[in-house]
Amino acid sequence: MRNRAEIILKKIKKSKNIFIMGHKNIDLDALGACVSISSICKKNRRKSYIILQDSKYDESIKKAIEYLKEKSNFIFLKYKEAIELVNSESLCIIVDTYSERRCQSFKLFNKIKNRLIIDHHLFGKPINNDYIIDTKVSSTCELILKIFKNKKIKFDKYTATVMLAGIIIDTNNYSIKTTPNTFDSAKLLLKLGAENTIAHGFNKVNMEEYQKIQKVIFKTEFYKKKYAFVKCDSKKIYDREDLAKICDTLLMFENVEVAFAIGFVNKDEVGCSARSVKENVADIMSKFDGGGHKFNAACQLKSITQNELVKKIKEVLK
Repeated sequence: MRNRAEIILKKIKKSKNIFIMGHKNIDLDALGACVSISSICKKNRRKSYIILQDSKYDESIKKAIEYLKEKSNFIFLKYKEAIELVNSESLCIIVDTYSERRCQSFKLFNKIKNRLIIDHHLFGKPINNDYIIDTKVSSTCELILKIFKNKKIKFDKYTATVMLAGIIIDTNNYSIKTTPNTFDSAKLLLKLGAENTIAHGFNKVNMEEYQKIQKVIFKTEFYKKKYAFVKCDSKKIYDREDLAKICDTLLMFENVEVAFAIGFVNKDEVGCSARSVKENVADIMSKFDGGGHKFNAACQLKSITQNELVKKIKEVLK
């Protein structure tokens, strides 16, 4: 991991300012990765900015951003503010997605020639040293801890708390994608002062939201006994995080090995969240131009109904 750490540090030190972005519809792993990279920039006396371009946020992200704004001094910008600061010595670091088109601002990415991508999702062979991909870890937060393990870089308690929340969300509270190294990463963050109660608190759902999930789960249909499908209300628009939470809940039930939650994420776009205990759902989602981690993936398709997408997925599973 030393070589990877040196690649990142070399790029940071050669830059005057750094713009850090997660994927669209940012989650806690992406946010935790953003603040950890920003912390590394600060320790190397480089100005860094975290780009948040989403028009709305999941409740867990709202809580985490509010927590960070109150407790720390990270700088959050939108494209219009960030573009004024870009120069020939700027660096763009994308975390928790290997697809530049899925980052918070592809427009900003295109304006910066010096780039770095850090991710844990399935990907082909890295094109060059600008891509740092490791699919053996649970999350990008775990990956960053793994990379800088020997560099003895310490994160403050607030950064550590959001990183811990990132690991919790990506492992569904340590129930999937979890190895001894995952627990070692959580242990390290707790040693750094991560507030475990607060990290878990970001993910708490209110009663109304939980009741909505319960109503949808009652509609679960099974295929080949182990595949659980949920089609959400076709008259409603769902956040991608809502679909993910439905899938996570389904995996709690006996005999459910793979879960699919399908619903409209825009007026003309159907989204599918897929979760698995041991089957590779990233391969399944890749058939529909989606992707993700082996046990945690998604796709979005336009001009298709929920029933049509379910039928297509079942054809892949035959």
